[in-house]
Amino acid sequence: MSTREGSSRLLYVDPDPVYQAEVTSICEPDWSIETASSAAEAMEMLDAVDCVVAAAELPDHDSLEFLQTVQTEHETVPFVFFAATDDLEFQREAFRAGVSDVVYKQRPLSESTKASSQTETDSEGGVTAGVKRLFMRLETVTADRSTVDLDGITLDVSRSLMGAADDEVDMKTEWALQSLAQKITASQCLIYEVDGQQLSLLHGWADGDSGPTDRHRRLFGIGAQTISTERFPGFAERLQQFAGVCVDASRVEHSSTDGGQNESTDSEAVEPAESVAWSDFSDYTATADGNTGTMLALPIVIEWELSGVIVITIDQPREWTEEARQRLQAVGELVGHMERRRRQRNELERQNEQLEQFASVISHDLQNPLNVITGYLDLVKETGNVEQLDPAINAADRMERLLNDLLRLATEGRAVGDLEPTDLESVVRGAWDSVETFEATLELVGFEDETVVEADESRLKEAFENLFKNAIVHAGEDVNMRIEADDTMVSVADDGPGIPEDEQDKIFEHGHTGGNGTGLGLSIVQSVIEGHDWEINATESTEGGARFDITLDEPLS
Repeated sequence: MSTREGSSRLLYVDPDPVYQAEVTSICEPDWSIETASSAAEAMEMLDAVDCVVAAAELPDHDSLEFLQTVQTEHETVPFVFFAATDDLEFQREAFRAGVSDVVYKQRPLSESTKASSQTETDSEGGVTAGVKRLFMRLETVTADRSTVDLDGITLDVSRSLMGAADDEVDMKTEWALQSLAQKITASQCLIYEVDGQQLSLLHGWADGDSGPTDRHRRLFGIGAQTISTERFPGFAERLQQFAGVCVDASRVEHSSTDGGQNESTDSEAVEPAESVAWSDFSDYTATADGNTGTMLALPIVIEWELSGVIVITIDQPREWTEEARQRLQAVGELVGHMERRRRQRNELERQNEQLEQFASVISHDLQNPLNVITGYLDLVKETGNVEQLDPAINAADRMERLLNDLLRLATEGRAVGDLEPTDLESVVRGAWDSVETFEATLELVGFEDETVVEADESRLKEAFENLFKNAIVHAGEDVNMRIEADDTMVSVADDGPGIPEDEQDKIFEHGHTGGNGTGLGLSIVQSVIEGHDWEINATESTEGGARFDITLDEPLS
């Protein structure tokens, strides 16, 4: 460890002269050590102290009361208990009271074998080993409690992200989050996107120990791919108001059904993530204050809209300064802007590709019926036989259909409106009734119970209308249609001639048609399905006809 500038002052309070001497020997010159044998003596020495370390048992004062007295007079000074034994109840009480850390003079049995623990109880070896552990923790504790200088790392992150090529954004974002986490000794640094009623993980870094058993993961789902906004602490009350949220997971208490409290300080007592909701916790107002805790969540606000959340978790409670919160929020918003810019670029590329396809359709597909119209009009003009106008009228009708489909694609694209609970059976039957079905038949399977999906009802109906029209055009006016709903899959199948295997991946392309259609109907279907964040694929039905499988993003209810 490098020597601390100016040898910051450490006040060590312990009646044991052996430990006083060993702390002085090991911690100097990195620290300027002052020692006291009692709480009363220590109270006279608190001015200009940078850190206080006290034994868990003091001769003249309750140690927790001493901690509270120091916090009252010097609230920003880190305080560490140097405890003689592994006392879980004392540890709980200490962290509730706001201690920075608890270090043991003898390594707890949970951290070592019985043999090694016995070795450390030897006079010199045990003292030295315990003080060395204390010495190693002091640097982290004081860094945790002091104002973290994030100027350098946020500047480096900003330069890296702003200069990133498209194929480098993900990699450099992960690097940025890892660099931030390591700078502030965090266990996780994550970016979540606000996606309706849930948060979806966009980018994240976690150390090797952050898994399903992590306290923040078990309580709130932090680190999971998706988190319900109802479960995320302080989402409605603070984040949606563009305010930060801070929660001390080491102090959260869960209200049990019998009226008691299940303390979550002991990780074994924390309930599985699936069964815990934030509304069940009793001390919400005390912990979600935006200033101190083991979890910090800051809003990512873009164009006056809550776009996402940057979430940081640490092992021990920390006071998050205004400066640190501003720096971290700036990084989160930079990542949010980068993500939005990339999506806008992708959408622009898609629109440009669509325009090129439109130009191809207009120049080729409209030219054919236009030639037909021109030719037959010239023929009528020469012969005076108006019966020759029928082919021209049919060609004009085809041009009208083609132009309408082009206009619909150009104006609507993949856009869908508000998604609301929609009865799928009603949509399917409404689409069938809106189409001229001739002798065709419709069979619904799996619709015995109400099948509800989150959708834009009018656009979803439009997609089914186009699927039905496509089947009638290509499979005949007496085609038999079968619509099957099963969990996250909706299939639309017919008994027609089917789609050749080498064309199944091409039929959604603009202008692709195997018959008298416009070649745009299935493009419209795909735009609507993908606009809902679903997928559609073409395959073969059991009768040998065409089948379209629509994969939803969540099960039907």
